[in-house]
Amino acid sequence: MVASTSHDVFISYSRKDKQFVQKLHHALQNNGQDTWIDWDDIPPTSDWWREIEQGIEGADTFVFVMSPDSVVSKICQQEIDHAVQYNKRIVPVMHRDCAEQLEPTNQSHQTLNRHNWLFFQSSNDFATSFNQLTHAIETDFAYVKEHTRLLGLALEWERRGRSDGMLLGEEALVAAETWLHLGKTPMPTAAHHNYIQKSREVETGRKDREQLLLQAKAAADRELATASLRARRRTIVSWCTVGVLLPLAIGATLQLKQSTQQVMQANQKITEANLVREAIDIQVQANKAIADDLEDRPLTSLLKAIRAGHAWQQLAPKVAAAPAATQAELLTAKHQARAALISVSDIKVQNQFKGEKVHFSPNGKMIVSSSEDGKIRLWKPDGKKLQVFDAGQDDLRQVQFSPDGKAIISVGDSKVINLWNLNGSLRKAFKGHQNFIRSVSFSPDGKTIASGSFDGTIKLWNLDGSVRKTLKGHRGTVNDLSFSADGKVLASGSEDGTVKLWNLDGSLRKTLKGHTDDVFAVRFSRDGKLIVAGDAEGYIRFWNSDGTLRKVSKEHTDRINHLAFSADGQTMASASGDGHIELWDLDDLASLETLRSDTTSRITSISFSPDGKTIVSGSRDGRAKLWHLDNRSQANIFSGHQDRILSTHFSPDGRTIVSSSSDNTLRLWHLDQPQNNQILEGHTGEVWSARFSPNGQMIVSASDDKTVRLWNTDGTVYKVLKGHSGNALNPSFSPDGKLILSAGNNFTIQLWRRDGAPYKRLKGHKDWVMAANFSPDGQMIVSGDQNGTVKLWNLDGSQRRTIKTDQGAIFSVQFSPDGQTIVSGGENGTVKLWNLDGSEKLTIKGHASQVLSVSISADGKTIATSGSDGTVRLWGMNGQAKGTLRLNQDMVWSVSFSPDGETLVSGGASDTVRLTNLNIDYLMQRACDWAKDYLRTNPNVINADRAICNIPPR
Repeated sequence: MVASTSHDVFISYSRKDKQFVQKLHHALQNNGQDTWIDWDDIPPTSDWWREIEQGIEGADTFVFVMSPDSVVSKICQQEIDHAVQYNKRIVPVMHRDCAEQLEPTNQSHQTLNRHNWLFFQSSNDFATSFNQLTHAIETDFAYVKEHTRLLGLALEWERRGRSDGMLLGEEALVAAETWLHLGKTPMPTAAHHNYIQKSREVETGRKDREQLLLQAKAAADRELATASLRARRRTIVSWCTVGVLLPLAIGATLQLKQSTQQVMQANQKITEANLVREAIDIQVQANKAIADDLEDRPLTSLLKAIRAGHAWQQLAPKVAAAPAATQAELLTAKHQARAALISVSDIKVQNQFKGEKVHFSPNGKMIVSSSEDGKIRLWKPDGKKLQVFDAGQDDLRQVQFSPDGKAIISVGDSKVINLWNLNGSLRKAFKGHQNFIRSVSFSPDGKTIASGSFDGTIKLWNLDGSVRKTLKGHRGTVNDLSFSADGKVLASGSEDGTVKLWNLDGSLRKTLKGHTDDVFAVRFSRDGKLIVAGDAEGYIRFWNSDGTLRKVSKEHTDRINHLAFSADGQTMASASGDGHIELWDLDDLASLETLRSDTTSRITSISFSPDGKTIVSGSRDGRAKLWHLDNRSQANIFSGHQDRILSTHFSPDGRTIVSSSSDNTLRLWHLDQPQNNQILEGHTGEVWSARFSPNGQMIVSASDDKTVRLWNTDGTVYKVLKGHSGNALNPSFSPDGKLILSAGNNFTIQLWRRDGAPYKRLKGHKDWVMAANFSPDGQMIVSGDQNGTVKLWNLDGSQRRTIKTDQGAIFSVQFSPDGQTIVSGGENGTVKLWNLDGSEKLTIKGHASQVLSVSISADGKTIATSGSDGTVRLWGMNGQAKGTLRLNQDMVWSVSFSPDGETLVSGGASDTVRLTNLNIDYLMQRACDWAKDYLRTNPNVINADRAICNIPPR
């Protein structure tokens, strides 16, 4: 799991050297090296600088272009310092002489002096210098790659709160420890050492626990054997002498009973030891599922989670009979198994097989893939392999079905295009290019083939192999080609940074400019109204068909390798070297969703299934993945709000959810008919929170419009409560439903009667009151403010207790169901538990930033928290982590338990409300349903895993 995009080279330079850097960049790319360069001339911001830092952290080699301008640049010096901080391999490249400007007291300058310079001045031969540079980059290549990979893991571990679940397992750990002691340069950083050392500590602890269990079991076995032997001996002696020594026989009988008890106690210890051992095995398997990179190998994580869940299902019936102390360990296993199943519940990858270049057949019944081994493979969409044949070319660059699905076209490292029958027989070889072919495309009617070459030429071919036209105009490699839907226009994208539109008679219609780097991907939209191109910098440009520019977007951090449109023309997908697939809405040309693979995958090709429900992707690592776009939890995701969700709560019967939003509305979601939601309109500002009354017959809401509103459940307004001089926040009913409270930014808490009459105003806070709630018996109120103060009140307005926390702003505060504990969530990312006398019971750490919401299950055993780190986390009341939900959004503003504690409802920065079922049996069924094709067809799956999900053995 790499925290930043992985690249071979990061280039630091002055903008005044941009022309040289572009030449160097192109040379590196043509040599197969990925480069990270900041081309944008924009004012520095925190987000921009963090992106620069991540680029340096994810690069194997840091190349510094030396010139009089770069060595005095503050930004360039900061980039050098960051590279030094993480022990990056630094290669100074002298472009314009600046040796005399290097100051002995300047730390960055001395860093440059400590390294050998490579000279790329006007007097030097570029090719010779470039060979020296590539040699420096490729020295100890595998070692440096591992330096970057482990650094990314270490930094991500630190960023996410040093979770044990992200540490290395035994096999990977041994490899990392071996690497750590190789003694090569660049040397490992403190981050490397800390991460690997902590991994060893945790792994040793796990092994120690297992060893203790084994020792306990061995001791119990010995005790059992000894007790049984004694019992048998005493029984024999007793009965042999019973007729002669009756008193001795009676004593032997008593001894027999005592020995039998010893046997039973020994058996009990063995049973308990075995139960704990099973529980630990579950925890280990679950932790491995969570620790595995879900973006890198999601299906491996899925299988590990399924194993953990199945092991818990086998263990669960034994829990009730176990002693209390043992039960605690067993329930920890349950929590970990559930956490693992939750963590994999939203993976999009449903299957994978071998392939770098991929394409769906027109009828969606087959997928063709090619790879570096020069073989073409045909697959069914469920992953079953249908055909393999040798294409006779190395490093196949493109593979594609003909429009009628009866043939396949391929190009590799050669000057020849091959047209194949589906059985692998060669139908035609197209020869005529004078240089290697880079791109190929069928016309929509299948009668014409277009091909682009490294020499900048394009050829149009008839199916009999004859050349119809040769198109010339590009000044560099033709990287991609696309026909318009009517087949009358051909678009080409090139290394020269342009997109050209051609008539099929060879005449040039238009040249589209704007890209400042290689154009690697170009596509016409299905309706022909858009032309889209992606370049080496990750920019995507959208043009109208007449050549007018509509939009420029940059969602990717690496080059755009491929573009594809769904058959209905509503969605576009872009694939990048950053390992991500971005889905785009073509109405507003905005990003819809990101499908994340690991950053080392470097996705090279994508193709939609004809029904638009599946995308197949191929990547440089040779893994083709099937992404299912119909969210399997769609039934549990409710859409309708037009802006972020600020609160979500269940009705007392658990059948309805109320949500409030920045779109100024509330919505009621009836779980038996979730699409028939009610919209409650009336507020004129953001609605910060809404809750049901205890009897479920009314709803209270509070808004930026300074009002609190009472609603009937049919959506009509019952009362509008006015009294806040500023924003009204966090309303709730008292347990008996007779009182309502609301917090506000006027430093007060307002109490109202149910009929809307003011009851009491609680004063005492010295900052915005962000959260407030009644105690379960309705006799107290707890509140928290923006200054980090928690107050406990009587209903008459008198203060019972003031707690000064170190949490920063208190965004959420709750009583436990027994009323004996207060739980607060704060700005510093902590959750704290307090006794009613104000003493601190516990601090829980895990969120990477603000804790925005806290909810406690009705049985008082589990706390759910959500935060601005985009996660929902589950905790025991003792602080033990029970699981993490990563919800693929920037902030989760609200989380609440259902009355039975089996479901969570959450909402946040996206405009959707989400339900998460916490029942392990349910999660297991979903996991098995998702994995069925992978289990059935993948040859690397073992039959034991198939059996868990009732899949027949292979």
